[in-house]
Amino acid sequence: MSALETAVKLSSQRYVAGKASYYEVLEAQQQLFPTELNLARTSATNYSHGQPVQGTRGGWPGETNYT
Repeated sequence: MSALETAVKLSSQRYVAGKASYYEVLEAQQQLFPTELNLARTSATNYSHGQPVQGTRGGWPGETNYT
């Protein structure tokens, strides 16, 4: 769990306990969202670049049927 995810969790707990406003929760979520979005984009980019490479190697790891 990243520090930003922890901040969202803790701010949510503080809100439920009545020790913080919902604004604090929203602020924590707004800091986490761009990080998650960038991670998703990076993962998607890496995956899309990996597909043609796998296709040119003749199969997937562990595959034994090359017919």
